[in-house]
Amino acid sequence: MMYKNKNKSCRVSVKIIKDDNRDRNGIGVFEWNVPMNGEFRVGRALDPVAENGARLPKNDVAICETATNDDIASIGRNAFALMFDRNRGILIIRNVANKAMFSLEVAGRKYDMKATQTAQLNVSNKILLGNYTTVEIMNISVK
Repeated sequence: MMYKNKNKSCRVSVKIIKDDNRDRNGIGVFEWNVPMNGEFRVGRALDPVAENGARLPKNDVAICETATNDDIASIGRNAFALMFDRNRGILIIRNVANKAMFSLEVAGRKYDMKATQTAQLNVSNKILLGNYTTVEIMNISVK
């Protein structure tokens, strides 16, 4: 199915779980708006910046956040990008970091994501970031 309306976006509901007692920031259920053109980058920016441009302390942001800098070098090792393939009507995940520390879990089976590797994302897939953070895909819709 091809999507031509530029006003549409792909909405992805995610549940973020952390098993790290040191950092409880960013846990819960969130909705990410993936643009119909381009990427939605997620990861921990090495130099986090607020929307108003002010620098943030590293621990003030969770490991999962929209990266404010499009430069891949500024995104940490747990970084990935989500893209909506309008021609096929599917959501794609892409590893944007060298030496990444994340995997994709599909039906209980874990797949390591190498640099620049892509995979299709579906509801109930899990993105495993490092040893402590899990991003579970709860819903994918185009509105």
